[in-house]
Amino acid sequence: MSDLIHITTLGPGTAVFACLSTVIWITSVMLIIRSPTFRRKWLWGLLTLVNFGFSFSFSLTAEAGEMIRVGVPLGALYVIWFWRSARSTSPQDLQNDASHRTA
Repeated sequence: MSDLIHITTLGPGTAVFACLSTVIWITSVMLIIRSPTFRRKWLWGLLTLVNFGFSFSFSLTAEAGEMIRVGVPLGALYVIWFWRSARSTSPQDLQNDASHRTA
């Protein structure tokens, strides 16, 4: 708990950015679980953890020489973008997909 208090002493922007990144990641995971658009859910879930080999982040040095690093979840942002831009999956598409798997 003292670590959380210490983070907020670095500036309110740090705590807001960390919370925003967490909310983005949780939102993308919930979209993957609930939406029929994502067919291979485990791969999409893995994508939320991967940042395409790089990430945008910033570091802050605290008084005791500790470094705090907060990154932008690029994989999670891509999942949210894909969900918003993808066409909705109709029940007929799901049925066709299931019939191709069994054939």
